Amino acid sequence: MHDNYEAGVGIPEEVTDQDLQEETEFLDAIMSTPIMKRTEAFLTVEKNLIPGNSTFRQAFEEIWFGLYSRSGNVLGSSGFEHVFLMVFRTMTW
Repeated sequence: MHDNYEAGVGIPEEVTDQDLQEETEFLDAIMSTPIMKRTEAFLTVEKNLIPGNSTFRQAFEEIWFGLYSRSGNVLGSSGFEHVFLMVFRTMTW
């Protein structure tokens, strides 16, 4: 998924069908893990933070992969990219 994102702020993301498939496969893999099951219970049952007409997965997908603007009203960033890939890019190996 690393190659799905444009590194420059203010450059619009082009989301392909392959990108969407990779996101779906990633979510399929993590949603069944014990930590995500616990996260779902915490956010939906204990804290009631997921809107009533959304599922946990839908809300999580929007938070991580929904595009937002960081520069000039251009949809060019996502939470997943901002948190995970920007950290990855700054690490030295």
